[in-house]
Amino acid sequence: MASDAAATTVLPCPHFEGVEKRVEIDFHAGRVQRGLRSLPRATLDAAMTAAQCLIVSRRSNAACDAYVLSESSLFVYPTKVVLKTCGTTKLLDAVPLLLAEAAALGMAPRRVKYTRSTFLFPDEQPLDGCFDAESAFLEAHFGHLGPDGGNAFVLGSKLRGVQWHVYIADDNGEGRAGAKTGGAGALAAPAAAAALAEAEGSEGSDCSTQEAASLRAPAASSSGMVPALKLMQQQQRVVEPTVSLEVCMTHLNREHTQHFIRDDATFVSSQQTTEDSGIRQLFHTMDIDDYVFEPCGYSMNGLSGGEYCTIHITPEEGFSYCSVEHSNIPLSSADPEAYVRRVAATFKPGKFSFSASIDAPLRRLYPRVRPRSEAEVASGYSVPGYRRLQASHQEVGASGGTVSFYTFVRLDDADLATNAATAAAAAAAAATKQQPAKQQLVKVNSVASVGGESEEEAPHPAKKLRPNALAPVGSVVELSTHSRSTFRNGD
Repeated sequence: MASDAAATTVLPCPHFEGVEKRVEIDFHAGRVQRGLRSLPRATLDAAMTAAQCLIVSRRSNAACDAYVLSESSLFVYPTKVVLKTCGTTKLLDAVPLLLAEAAALGMAPRRVKYTRSTFLFPDEQPLDGCFDAESAFLEAHFGHLGPDGGNAFVLGSKLRGVQWHVYIADDNGEGRAGAKTGGAGALAAPAAAAALAEAEGSEGSDCSTQEAASLRAPAASSSGMVPALKLMQQQQRVVEPTVSLEVCMTHLNREHTQHFIRDDATFVSSQQTTEDSGIRQLFHTMDIDDYVFEPCGYSMNGLSGGEYCTIHITPEEGFSYCSVEHSNIPLSSADPEAYVRRVAATFKPGKFSFSASIDAPLRRLYPRVRPRSEAEVASGYSVPGYRRLQASHQEVGASGGTVSFYTFVRLDDADLATNAATAAAAAAAAATKQQPAKQQLVKVNSVASVGGESEEEAPHPAKKLRPNALAPVGSVVELSTHSRSTFRNGD
């Protein structure tokens, strides 16, 4: 009896699934100039209710509306929507509603990308956390976009930690969805996208949702069709491909996670938390909308032109998690290695994964936009203080996009000391090798002076000797995302 009574007092261990599910849907432009941004708040609330989350706050600029959710974030562009949710939310349940509302605006989907890491607690997820079931759902809604359906693949090894799950479907810019709507739909969609970008300035022009080769809107004939000759005469607009970078961290630094535990005795404001934790310095050019949840947890959205960033942290020990995403970055300005190093140095996690994806259309659609190749962006990375466990790379069919995935583990103190000693020995050896070279240069200069040659004719030390500077060692912290079921307004 005593043992039975004791058993009834044992409470289940609370935990929270910080790993997010993320879906990004691009549409062809429709009849309404503002596109998806014209959807009323009630419609967005209904979509979030279907996904089992709530809108907490909103921040907007000329290109995008960004919403902090009770579980992660929502971003709405004129022709693009990005929904990212954590916990046990049912993200995919919002997809049919969003497609229906877009169709009412005359907007057909042209591309979808669904991504997630390995769940910490898969049995508690919708569809039992089964990627095959998730892919089947997405294929039923988007498989018609391409002649051969969508692409579903998993990057990384089960034996080396987490994996990265990806589903992508794309009409490859050929307007199949628009053609099905009848008549000149396939021709009108790119023209409408161009008109939208011109009418609203930067709105949508910096994000990957725009047509890779939009045409300036030509005058239609009396039959409603655009003459082929006029189409050929239009100036082609080439939009640069964009890059998405996402770091997912676990085993977060316990000292750093204290920033995200809301203690009424020490809590000042969400803005102060963003400053004190180093997050503001990570994205100092972004307009940030931040929120610290009760009793713990942190979410942030940032906007700068068409680019956005978002951070979500679950600080509880045992299932700590943090994700840091920066997306819609022009390919020519993306620097993935510098990005992942800054994130690691700020959060100092025990383990983390890093994904880099390039949302590029067919090469024939952007022959002049090649400032930085996909191979350069997707190349291997090194992070000071960490050891890379695995690296995977996947090209995405005819769309020309690529996805790369890496996992890292933090070096222990012994490994760090060994690395530091090795670096010091290498520096000493390099200095020793340089000393004879310096003496030889002095001798050459002396001979040149005796011979009456000018000093300019002798070798210059600055041109011969360039000692290598050692890069400072950075550290990374992994953050976590806890339950966002309670929050305060007005922070």
